[in-house]
Amino acid sequence: MKKLLIVMLVFCLGGVAQGKDWSTWTFSDGDAICGRMGYRLSENVEAGASMYWLPPSDGPRIWGVYGLYEWPDIITVPNPINFDFLPDELNAQTYLGAQLAVDIDSGDIFGGPIAGLVFQDILFLEYQLGLVDGKFDYDLDDEHKIVAGLKIRF
Repeated sequence: MKKLLIVMLVFCLGGVAQGKDWSTWTFSDGDAICGRMGYRLSENVEAGASMYWLPPSDGPRIWGVYGLYEWPDIITVPNPINFDFLPDELNAQTYLGAQLAVDIDSGDIFGGPIAGLVFQDILFLEYQLGLVDGKFDYDLDDEHKIVAGLKIRF
């Protein structure tokens, strides 16, 4: 767990050191703890590196790349949580992209499309379809996943 925290800290500090066009993503899909570090190539295009840590391994062993396109239009969605201090509507940015990763221990490869919403510029909800070449320690073959996490833009 210490190694994972160190890797995530390096991701975050790397973004801070490089300036305003970097972002970090952290989430868990139930099988792995994941992180991404991306750079905005243009106003709507982001690309970067990703890592997956599969407990109980000592550290990240699946490394990959991703790219995504963010639609320029911001959509509004009703807020499902009714508290006075929260807004009635949430702003959301939609995106569509793809990921490709390799397990450094076995050489197995997985990838597939990703699509999601970033709410209020920090929380995201993402759909992933995992297409696999090889057999991983956990079942990813044509698996549909919905993940939620934090996106921090620097």
